[in-house]
Amino acid sequence: MILATKLKLPQQWQLATWEDYEALRDDEESDRYKLFFENHRL
Repeated sequence: MILATKLKLPQQWQLATWEDYEALRDDEESDRYKLFFENHRL
């Protein structure tokens, strides 16, 4: 039997532009889980 553990990485805000957010949001290959944009940060 194989056991898989999902690692929970700490969430950190990164400086970004609205265009960065749109590019990540629209990328179908990207993991968009919990993607937020607030005050120039992703």
